[in-house]
Amino acid sequence: MIKPGPRQALALCKLMASPCPPTPQPIPSSASQTVTSEQTLLPQVGDLIIKNQAFGISLAEDDMVFENAVFDGVLGLGYPSLALEGTTPIFDTIMNQSLISEPVFAFYLSTETEAGSVVMFGGVLDCYYKGDLKWVPLSQTQYWQIPLDRITIKPKFVACKRRCQAILDTGTSSLTGPRRQVYNIHKLIPGYYLQDLYVIYCNASSTLPDIVFTIKGVDYPVPAQAYVQKVRGQPWGLVPISGLLEPMG
Repeated sequence: MIKPGPRQALALCKLMASPCPPTPQPIPSSASQTVTSEQTLLPQVGDLIIKNQAFGISLAEDDMVFENAVFDGVLGLGYPSLALEGTTPIFDTIMNQSLISEPVFAFYLSTETEAGSVVMFGGVLDCYYKGDLKWVPLSQTQYWQIPLDRITIKPKFVACKRRCQAILDTGTSSLTGPRRQVYNIHKLIPGYYLQDLYVIYCNASSTLPDIVFTIKGVDYPVPAQAYVQKVRGQPWGLVPISGLLEPMG
């Protein structure tokens, strides 16, 4: 799994060296292997061979998520301030070794198949987006943290009325926020609570409103098909927007 994501990001588009493929191809098995040169491990991602990259191996996990996961590991793309002492994150290593032309990585996440998603190192191929890219300055260089103007389900403000902070994390497949503000969102989406889950009937998803995130003055509407998680074999789905306990004071 590649973080800062849903597990769909399993394909690599070769950057700045060839035109976009008509259909993104899965990473070949050899691209995810490590090769050994004497005593030095050389991780390889697509065509990039990274020298002297530290990595860790987990010998035991208490979390069932990892036990049943379809991915083999986590590739962290956070800042060095979040790394273990004495280690360098892989993207910083890639930049330090001048393996890419631009200090940029990007994701294209497909809702169709795992093979349709792409992670790009060194730039952004324009065949994966329309219009102009919108750049947002970070408010902190630890997580990918940005200022958020507001969250609306038009015409109502439902959260972040006076601006707030948000973290973009492609390794997280749900939206998480302060409990009271998440409750405000749930109130406008017809459904019911099943323990800690918010459940709706799937046949109602076509009538549900967009949740609009406004970032640096630009509205980013998230339609119901993106925020409703269907449950296989069931007439209902989940809204993976959960609340955290808010700090006192």
